[in-house]
Amino acid sequence: GDQMQILSPEDLAQLQEVPRLSVKDVLKRTTLARAAEDWQDPEDEPSCLALRTGEMLQLSTVRGNWAFCWPLDAPNRRGWVPLAFVQIGDSSVGTLLPKEEQELSPSASAAVLDLVRQASTVATPPRRPPAWMGDLPAVVAESAKQAEHAFREHLAESDAAAKAAAVAASQEAGTGGFMNGQLAEDDDNIELLDAEDMPEDCYPLVVCKVAFTPPRNPSEALLELKAGDLIRVTSPLDAAMYYGFRQGDSRQRGWFPKRSVKLLEDPLSEEAENLPVQIGLPPLPQVSEEVLRLTRT
Repeated sequence: GDQMQILSPEDLAQLQEVPRLSVKDVLKRTTLARAAEDWQDPEDEPSCLALRTGEMLQLSTVRGNWAFCWPLDAPNRRGWVPLAFVQIGDSSVGTLLPKEEQELSPSASAAVLDLVRQASTVATPPRRPPAWMGDLPAVVAESAKQAEHAFREHLAESDAAAKAAAVAASQEAGTGGFMNGQLAEDDDNIELLDAEDMPEDCYPLVVCKVAFTPPRNPSEALLELKAGDLIRVTSPLDAAMYYGFRQGDSRQRGWFPKRSVKLLEDPLSEEAENLPVQIGLPPLPQVSEEVLRLTRT
């Protein structure tokens, strides 16, 4: 078996001192968070971690709106959790204190003792690889993609709505607005297709698939839509907000979000320009001899 030998003072003097991390340094390298409420993945994804309110967590990796972590009192339970259900705290002993009782729970006390024990017995660790080396779980990747897409759409719509409100205000004041089918110089990035002599069927036609109710403040610059409404678009189709009017009512016009409608036809597209045009009467259809004999009799 293993044998233990007591070193002499001379041998002890020859040993090199190994640097140790202090408790403060250990906490600096640790990201702590507290579960704000109970959460469990609706589909019971094995890579996700169930949360209990008030549970202390140690975060390792953050991807989008998700974090890979484990509870301090049960480090074997590891998985992904949504950041919306946790509260990031300072990496200090004070963070481990419950907010109401202001004293350490048995699990937090054990976690602190474990950190102190590690600081006194473990040398400076080498750089560790990420805890999650594989691809993101499908539920995490899809959620992050949807959140980013919704954020970009909301940002584009907010910017377009602000410009529409500014245009409406300038029109009322008589200091700006639409000039020859375009916006004023401060909004020269948006060009309208509107013209007085163009019939309605020359504009792209869209149908409202999701109702749109404008907010109170810029409601005069925005066009309220109901599901099933047919709208003619007088602005470019590659923007986040469209400008147009309901079919048959060109007097009331305004802006509305692109995601609320679906394109039905675009007479201004290249495909429409390349369609064959019939000039004059169409040719007579070919009639078989059998049909001709029946008509003669």
